[in-house]
Amino acid sequence: MAYAFVFDQSTRANGTSSSPEQSDVAPDLIVGYARAYRASWHTALGGVPPALVEDNTDAWVGDHCINAADVPGVLFSTGRVRVEDPQLKDVTVSLLRLFGIGPGQGMSGRDIL
Repeated sequence: MAYAFVFDQSTRANGTSSSPEQSDVAPDLIVGYARAYRASWHTALGGVPPALVEDNTDAWVGDHCINAADVPGVLFSTGRVRVEDPQLKDVTVSLLRLFGIGPGQGMSGRDIL
């Protein structure tokens, strides 16, 4: 029987080792699932299914459960990105700033544009 890890990494949602201002609606941990694994549809909706790991018999439709390091993104912009390590959470903060809006409470992204 082949052995595989179900997830590659997990981090606290705010990216630090402590969570002084955790959101009431955000997860405590962000789990980066390994290729071919994901949370069940029941789990994503707040349910607790009986099986911890089960076969995925549904067609793949794309989701955001895979480890982000395994799926690099592409950002097209006419503005120059001013940091060496942009992250998805930075895009939201940057777009809000373009509309003259500051980041919301609990947002940890940076303005990268």
